[in-house]
Parts: sequence; structure tokens; C-alpha cells
Amino acid sequence: MHEDEATVRAQAEHERRIARDIQVSSRPRADSLRLLAHCRMPADVIHIAAFQALAVACAQWFGIAPDRAADIELAVEEVLANIINHAYPEAPGDVVLRCLAGPDRLVLEVADRGIPFDALAVPDPRLSADITEREIGGLGIYLVKQVMDQVEYRREEDSNVLRLVVMRSPSSSPPS
Repeated sequence: MHEDEATVRAQAEHERRIARDIQVSSRPRADSLRLLAHCRMPADVIHIAAFQALAVACAQWFGIAPDRAADIELAVEEVLANIINHAYPEAPGDVVLRCLAGPDRLVLEVADRGIPFDALAVPDPRLSADITEREIGGLGIYLVKQVMDQVEYRREEDSNVLRLVVMRSPSSSPPS
């Protein structure tokens, strides 16, 4: 293993430990959602695992089933990959992940201050078309829309905010 790979792996493991140790907040919000956790890091591939670990930790605390937690992990990775590759073409920037909980839903808000872009406005890919006829790109956000219960975009001040919603299933146990 090269020294750079070892450094990246060590950093990712360190960030996973940090995400596991984040305390739950009970600060109320106007929209009846409670902030569980908040994290800001540079928009860099080395931080994807830490963002995923935080999202999954919040999902587990909220009582989300393991298969749905895996969907959350996948969705967070896809959204972050888009931000890392497209949001900041001229200078580095940050990504913010906010995990919020309501009585019946877990909400993940991923925000960046990159170029304004509503990924939900892009038409879904034509999956029935021959692979050679398909446009490049668009599969990631399509996948996110398939695995999340709701996906919403808004431009808030100077930030792109993508809201991913997972509804609590009737069999999920509420947090204590």
C-alpha cells in the first residue's frame, strides 16, 4: 500500500469514528424537525465515508431498517460525487450535511455553495434506450430518486440544498 493510500484510509477511519461519536441534539426547529447532527467538510472524495457514516448513524438512531440505511448510504455517496465533481469548478468548497428527524421521517439535507444547479430538473435517463444512444450522466440522481421516499431541491441564499427524505416504516422502532 502506498503512503498516500494509507493516509487516505487512516483519515477516512478517523472521520468514521468522529461521525459515530456525534451527540444527538434536541434543538427544535420551526418545521417540527429536530436537528440530530450537522457536519461541514471540504468537498473532497476523502470525506465521503465520514458523511456516509454520519448519515447511517442518524438512520440507525432513528430506527431505520438496515436495508434502508444502505439506501441512505448510497444516496449520500451519489449526491456527494455530483457535488465534488461539478459544484466547485474554479475553487475548492465545502459540503454540509444536516440530519433532521420528525415524528415520521428522517431528513438529510446536503448543501453546497457551488454553482446553482437543480439536479432534479434534469430529465430521467432513458433506460430503455440502447446504451450507445444514452446521454452520459444522470444515473446517479435517478438512483437517488429511486431509493429515497422524497427528494427535493431548493436554492437558499447562495446554497444548493438537496433534501433526501426517508419515511419511518410502521415496523420501525422510534428513538427513545
